[in-house]
Amino acid sequence: MDSLKPNTLSIQPVPNFIDTEQFSPGKLSNESQSTLVLYAGRLESLKGAMILAKAIPQISSRYPQAHFAFLGADRLAEDGTSQKAQLERFLERAGLRNRVEFQGHSSSEVFLSYYRQASVFVLPSVFENYPYTLLEAMSCEKACVVSRAGGMIDMVEEGKSGLFFEPGNPEDLAEKVIALLDDPTLRTSLGVTARQRVVQKYGLDIGVEKTLSFYQSILGKPA
Repeated sequence: MDSLKPNTLSIQPVPNFIDTEQFSPGKLSNESQSTLVLYAGRLESLKGAMILAKAIPQISSRYPQAHFAFLGADRLAEDGTSQKAQLERFLERAGLRNRVEFQGHSSSEVFLSYYRQASVFVLPSVFENYPYTLLEAMSCEKACVVSRAGGMIDMVEEGKSGLFFEPGNPEDLAEKVIALLDDPTLRTSLGVTARQRVVQKYGLDIGVEKTLSFYQSILGKPA
């Protein structure tokens, strides 16, 4: 019997892309009127919504004026109940329910408005690919704190275009958010570099070029 040769597989990742002209800094980019920590994503365990909720008491003890917004559709928690209801109960017990806003899923215009108002954007997912919300926040020049998970490891350069925290660790998340709230210069620097990175790697023109190149390589045609 002829020896079997293993198949070789060439993988060419083509990440998500966004309209960087639509998702732009705007007039509220540098500093919002209040200290807003923003989460955008479905309310579910994989997205880490409860991880941020558990970090809120620690952040609030350092920044009593801070408030928090969760943007995204409600989903079932692991016990089959509403994730939003669980978050609200946790915040009620912590005496912080009045500091947190739940917007629900909305239009891109509403998301854009929140991105521009935010002081810090947080995505605490325990599993991700190339999340659009992170690209959108970065494109709006937001300083981001994300978990070291999935595609976010490729999207963010530690200390240059964002900060990482240990997945599932609310104390570490809180420390990173507080560090950014303590340092407006760092927030601005991370935000500017984050937008530059998105424009250079994840803009629509780059996306079209990479997608066409991928299909042309599959069809055996020159780019």
